[in-house]
Amino acid sequence: MKLRDYQQEIVDQMLSASTNDLVQLDTGGGKTPIIAELAKNAPGFIAVAHRNVLISQISATLARADIAHNAICTRYTRRRCIAAHRAMGSEWLSEGEDAAYVASVDSLLARHRNGRLSLDPEREWWIFIDEAHHALADNKWGLLKKLLPNARFIGFTATPARLDGQGLHADCEGLFDRLVQAPSLGSNSVNRLIQRGYLSDFKVYSPVLNVLDAISCDIDLDPRQVFGDVLEHFEELASRRQTVVMCPRIENAELTAEAFVEAGYAAAHVSSRMSQTEVARRIEAFREHRIQVLCNVDILGEGYDFPGIEAVIMLRKTASLVLFRQWVGRALRPLPGKDHAVIIDHMGNVLDHAMPDAPIDWSLEKIRDPRFNQLIPCRACHYTFSAKKLKCPECGEPVDVEERRTTMKAWPLEQQRVDWGLVEMQRQQVGRQEALAEQEARMAIEVVIPESDSFGTGSVAELCRRVRAWMVDQLEGEFPPSEINALLNHHDGRSRDFYIKHFTLADIRSPNPKKAKRVFRLWRKSL
Repeated sequence: MKLRDYQQEIVDQMLSASTNDLVQLDTGGGKTPIIAELAKNAPGFIAVAHRNVLISQISATLARADIAHNAICTRYTRRRCIAAHRAMGSEWLSEGEDAAYVASVDSLLARHRNGRLSLDPEREWWIFIDEAHHALADNKWGLLKKLLPNARFIGFTATPARLDGQGLHADCEGLFDRLVQAPSLGSNSVNRLIQRGYLSDFKVYSPVLNVLDAISCDIDLDPRQVFGDVLEHFEELASRRQTVVMCPRIENAELTAEAFVEAGYAAAHVSSRMSQTEVARRIEAFREHRIQVLCNVDILGEGYDFPGIEAVIMLRKTASLVLFRQWVGRALRPLPGKDHAVIIDHMGNVLDHAMPDAPIDWSLEKIRDPRFNQLIPCRACHYTFSAKKLKCPECGEPVDVEERRTTMKAWPLEQQRVDWGLVEMQRQQVGRQEALAEQEARMAIEVVIPESDSFGTGSVAELCRRVRAWMVDQLEGEFPPSEINALLNHHDGRSRDFYIKHFTLADIRSPNPKKAKRVFRLWRKSL
């Protein structure tokens, strides 16, 4: 696997240091080949992620680089990794103890709590963290750092910033000492990757009534209110393109998919309420073009890798630059015959966060959010461009003089009038809501054993934790992760009395899962 020049620049920086580093490389720039190259030079590595889809993608990249490895994850994710390997003609997933792993951070920590983790905690591991903008000292990633005190942590992300504004540097309660970027790309990296053909060019359309409506757009806008416009503009701008729709709530995703189906398009939605198998089935149908429009909430955003996405429709408002960049990045991967991606922004997000290729001075402490960028949507074709231009570059429509004047003056005037303390409070609230929604979505597609319980200490408590882990193993693949997590987070699932009442030591020594399933079904009926 030959690295591109900017990928090699990053690898050279990493191999010449021993610090805990965070690598910033834009979506589609190729982070996993860098992980594979570093893995070949590591004394032992664990590639860790927080979502099943990320784990299987990393495993596939390691396989393409002929790197054999083990997996610490759910049985479902392991099966997905094996299937991907076999599709490439071989199998690189091993069973025994070794020095190469891909892992779910939740599975890794759960095995440690239950005494089933065989890793040497004193080893000088290299820990590769995908989507590392989630990593802080006081969350699960910090627990991993405490578990492996001699490890070197190397994070990867396109957007090194937190939704809540908290820094990622070690001095800001993060995990990293240094931000690493490719010198040849600099802060204008997206534009340079597009120019070199590594990312797709794009066109942004903002079908909104006017600039001020876009700025004050309701965060919880119900797509039922804009179905006509959504379909109208899709048919005009992206009717032949594989399209992902970003929705604010699961109900909105369902209704939007139904509207596309009624209009004659092959459409569906994916959500955290579905089983992993059903989500995977619909995504595969989208990949094979049996589904053209796929609506979702927090399933196809961060980390989802599919160059076949040609258009993104935003029906969800976000105050987060991180989420905005992650969303638009889904469509920027190049594909033969794809001259440009189409971004249809019904919520005015681009007017808040600038164009997808706007330069950003990323930092582990804070970043300069490229707001107040004075963009304007054309009233005729909705193409979005700089308000400094006198006519639309796409269709030639002259810019309305009054609208141009309003756009050029609105941002500075608003800065004078708005109480920015209140604005910051609102942004933090939105960030917390988005983080909570992200956690809920993750809990619905992957079983997560809680970090705290009321088992207490001693041999009985440890036995109950072993029984709980055994029960989860028997239930995975048979019941939706959301239902299993419901038990684990219920007071019954957190109490050792539940496990003492229903199970014995002989049960966990038996490979027969029938008892675990029977107890689980009885528990659900008792609610």
